[in-house]
Amino acid sequence: IVYFNLDRVIEEYDMANDLRSVVETKVGSIQQEINRRGSKLEKDVKAFQDKIDKGLLTRSVAEVQGQKLQEQQNNFQQYAAQKQQEMAEEQQVMLNQIADAIKTFLDDFNAEKKYAMIISTQGAVLPAPVAAADPELDITDEILEGLNAEYVKTKAVPPLQGRHRPVQWKSLCRTGKECGCQGVQLFPAVPGIPLPRQDAVRLGRG
Repeated sequence: IVYFNLDRVIEEYDMANDLRSVVETKVGSIQQEINRRGSKLEKDVKAFQDKIDKGLLTRSVAEVQGQKLQEQQNNFQQYAAQKQQEMAEEQQVMLNQIADAIKTFLDDFNAEKKYAMIISTQGAVLPAPVAAADPELDITDEILEGLNAEYVKTKAVPPLQGRHRPVQWKSLCRTGKECGCQGVQLFPAVPGIPLPRQDAVRLGRG
């Protein structure tokens, strides 16, 4: 039985950091647009109230403008709620991508190592589920090295060029000849939300 520090893996895994950077940029852009629309609506409401207070609008005009502002407020609330949901989905997809990449690596890793169990542990003050253990059983460094090495391989694939269609490595493209296309590799496109904990994962016998 061995264990690894999941917090360290999430922090030092290059793919996790790249995905996190992409999501943070996307979420930041969405939040800026929400703030921009909210500020504009707030200014419109304030301007309308100032006109009311100064008696610059007739009752009929005030009623019409008030109804329009109410509709704008309702639309903004719906928009903000939708965008909040989109941001939550972006973050969850990122976490799922990271979790899937780690689990896939662990499966392949343990197919060779044959450990009876690989346990993930989290926490700084009182880690759980592994509060204390022989440091020799900690394979965090080995897992990080393997994860980052695998990620480097995916990033090293050169972009497609010319008119070649996306094909699998060493398969035939539409030219009818074996080309140098690496093909399209589908790998996670990745803020500081912790990965859902998987306390213990049975990955083989040993």
